[in-house]
Amino acid sequence: MVDNTEYTVADIETEHTYHTKYGDYRPDIVVTTTIGKTFIFEIKYSNKKATEYIPKWDEIGFDVVEVDARYFINQRVKGTIPKFSLIYSDGECYIKTYSRPDYDSSIAKRKLEWKRQDKINYKIQWERLDWFWNRLCKYKYQECEDTDVIDSFCSMDCEDKVWCYENIKRKTCVEFKQQFQDIINKDFLDRIDSALTKYPDIKITSGHVSPLIWEIRCTVYQDYCGYKLHQSVSDRFRTEKRNFNIDSSALNLISNAKGLKLSLQRKISAINKLSEIQFVDHILPQSHYATETYDFDDIYFSVEFISHIHNKYILENIGSESYYKFSDLSYDRLMAKCNQLKANAIEKMDNEFIEYIALNHLEYIKEIEALSKICQETGFLEIRHGENYEWVALINTYKCYHIANFKVAPKSNLTNLPNDLHDIFISAINEAKKNHKKENIVIGYLNKYAALINNCSNGMWLATVSQKNLNLQISFIADKDNYHGRKSEYCIFNINDNENSIMKKIRETMNSLLTCAKGGFNDYRIMEARE
Repeated sequence: MVDNTEYTVADIETEHTYHTKYGDYRPDIVVTTTIGKTFIFEIKYSNKKATEYIPKWDEIGFDVVEVDARYFINQRVKGTIPKFSLIYSDGECYIKTYSRPDYDSSIAKRKLEWKRQDKINYKIQWERLDWFWNRLCKYKYQECEDTDVIDSFCSMDCEDKVWCYENIKRKTCVEFKQQFQDIINKDFLDRIDSALTKYPDIKITSGHVSPLIWEIRCTVYQDYCGYKLHQSVSDRFRTEKRNFNIDSSALNLISNAKGLKLSLQRKISAINKLSEIQFVDHILPQSHYATETYDFDDIYFSVEFISHIHNKYILENIGSESYYKFSDLSYDRLMAKCNQLKANAIEKMDNEFIEYIALNHLEYIKEIEALSKICQETGFLEIRHGENYEWVALINTYKCYHIANFKVAPKSNLTNLPNDLHDIFISAINEAKKNHKKENIVIGYLNKYAALINNCSNGMWLATVSQKNLNLQISFIADKDNYHGRKSEYCIFNINDNENSIMKKIRETMNSLLTCAKGGFNDYRIMEARE
C-alpha cells in the first residue's frame, strides 16, 4: 500500500539501469503493479546517497518510495499489507536528503510553479531547468566548461532565465551574473525585433532613455481624410539591474497595442458619424504637423458649421471652432456652438441689410448732413456716423461724451426714418444748448469768486476753476515756498446752482480749510495773534 492506495505486484526487478541525460541511474528495486503503474524503491541506508536523484527521476517519470530495511527486519510478520510513503512524485521531492538546499529553494521551487500552472509542456521546462542545474553543479566541481553553463542557460525560456537569475545570483556562481544579464537583455531585444515582423501594422520602437532604462513604444496608425492619425502606448523597463521581468511586460504592451488599433478605429468612426450631422460640414485635424507630432487624444480638431441663413434651400458656412479634442466632441456641444454661430450669422445678415438701407436712403442722409450743420454752429456739438450711415451719434466735443444715439433697425419704417432721426436729435441738440448756457453762467460765477479769492490781501488762498468738470479747487497756503505747507479741497457744482448756492459752498469749503489749519497739518499750524 502506497499513500493509502493498495496495489497488487505484478513484477519485481532489481539492479535495472536507466540511462538518462543526467547520467546512469540504477534503483534498488523496480516494482510493476497489475494496473501497469511502476514504482521505484530506494533502500534507506544509514549513509545517505550523495547523488542528486531528482533530475533523473523527472526524466524517468516513476513515483519513488523509500524503504527502511532495518524497520521491516525488526518487525514481526503479522500477515498485514505493508505500507509505504512516497518520497517523490510528479516533480516534487518530499525527502530533502535527496536534494541540495539551494536546489530546493531555486530549481525545485520553479518546477512546482510550472506544475501548478498546469502547462502542457511543463515537463520540457523541467528538463531544461534540471539540465541547467546539472551543468552549474558540474562547473562548480570543475567537471564542465563555462560555455556548457551558458548554453544550458540559453536553452531555457526567457521567463525561466529571469526567474533563475533572480533566485541564484546571490547564492552560487556569481561570476556568471553579468553574462546572464547580457543574455536576458539580448533576448528582450530579440523578442521586440521579432514582434516587428509578427505585427506589421504596429510600429514598435525601443531605446535607452537613461543608461539603465529602456523605453518600448508601440504605435498604431489609421488614415482619416488625408491625415495619418496615430495612438501610442509605452512603458519603461530596467534592463541592467535586478528587475528583468520585462519580456513578458513588453509582450503585454504589444498585445495592448493591438487593442489600441481597434480603439483608434472606433474613435475615428465616431468622428465620421458626427461629421454626418446636418449642421456640420466637416471635422478635420488642425494640421498635418499636429497629427504627425501628437497622439490622437492630444490633437485638436477644427469643426466647420453650416446652416440656412440667406436662403432656406442653400446651406452656407457660418463659422468654425478649432479647439476640440476628441473627448470634447459631442452632439450637444456641437449643437450649442452651431446655434451660437447661426445667431451671429443672422445678426450679420441683418446688419448687412441695415447698411444697405441706410446707404441708399437719400432723405435719411440729407437729414444727417443738416443736423451736422446745426451742430457745427454751436461750437461744441458734433454729428458722427457709421461708414454706411447705419448708426448716428451726437457728441459733446467739449466734454467728450455721447448725448444721443440712433441706429437703423431691420424693421425700421423707411418712410419715417429721416423724421425719427430729426425728432430725436433736434430735441437733444436743444437740450444740450440749454445746458451749455447754464454751464456758462455757473462758470462765470466761479471765475468771479476765484478772482476774489486769489486777490485776497494775506495771499494765503488760491482758487482754480475747472470748466469741463464744473468744480472749484480751493487751497489754503501756510507756506508759499513749500508744497507741503498747503491744504486743498474741491467744491463741486452743477448747472442748476445759482450765485447764492455757489457762495455758500465756497464759504463752507474755506471754513473747513481754516479749521483744519488751526488743528495743524503737515507740521504747519495757524496760531491766533494776541496783543
